[in-house]
Amino acid sequence: EVTKIVATARNQTKADTTKSSLMKDTGKDGSFFDTVVVDFNDLQSIQEAVMSFPAFDRILLNAGGLGTGEMHVSGNGITDSMVINTIGNAVFVDSLIKAGKISKGTRVCWVGSEVSRTLWSFSGLLPDYCG
Repeated sequence: EVTKIVATARNQTKADTTKSSLMKDTGKDGSFFDTVVVDFNDLQSIQEAVMSFPAFDRILLNAGGLGTGEMHVSGNGITDSMVINTIGNAVFVDSLIKAGKISKGTRVCWVGSEVSRTLWSFSGLLPDYCG
């Protein structure tokens, strides 16, 4: 039985919006949800998030895609995308293990949504690749 959901976001505004949406969509009280701010492109942010993250028995990681959004425009291009969507999650999980927040029997599931997109949108040729 799920007793708590912790969602991550790149900033507090996105975290608050996510929590509000989850409460509205599920009808659950705000105490059922918690948020942690983390930028998977920033090692210090990952380490801070690990310290504030509760111990848990299930985690669902989302590896995003190439994208054309603002977070991919820092000048490093695809490198940022790879760090944010793959390496950042791996560092996060490794750090959670080292901090004792992931123990034997914990389930770690890594998902991505690229297969639901068209080839053109996956290649970043369309600005609205979810539309």
